[in-house]
Amino acid sequence: MKRIMQGVEYIAIAVLLSLSAIIILQVIMRNFFGTGFVWVEELSRFLLLSMVLISAPVVFYHGAHVKFDLFYRKLSVRGKMIHSLVLVSLIVFFHVVYIVSHYQLMKNSGNVLSPCLSIPNRYYFAAGLIGAVIAIAAGISRIIGILKGD
Repeated sequence: MKRIMQGVEYIAIAVLLSLSAIIILQVIMRNFFGTGFVWVEELSRFLLLSMVLISAPVVFYHGAHVKFDLFYRKLSVRGKMIHSLVLVSLIVFFHVVYIVSHYQLMKNSGNVLSPCLSIPNRYYFAAGLIGAVIAIAAGISRIIGILKGD
């Protein structure tokens, strides 16, 4: 699982670098040449969405997301384990529901094209599906770790 998460981190870095490069290109084109590319805004939105949705499970896997732990810190060791199991299970359940709803949405509008680049919705929103699958795998890994006492 660690290798998968590291691979996802590298993909997110590559997407971030690509996003930065096209935005810098757009700024240079607009400020120095008085023109720009119409497709940059749409592609940058697509890359940002993809980066966030694919890399969010990495944060979940490492338990590095923002937490409100005032209540959690006061629990016993067993209470913390139960609390963590319930939360991680709910997150996994949410992602399963997301995959089902994603399937339903793409069944109806998967062939709709984006306005400028003509990217079909099924590709535009694939990052959400990939991120959900990775998050489910990360959640199962965390559940196993919690049950083992890690």
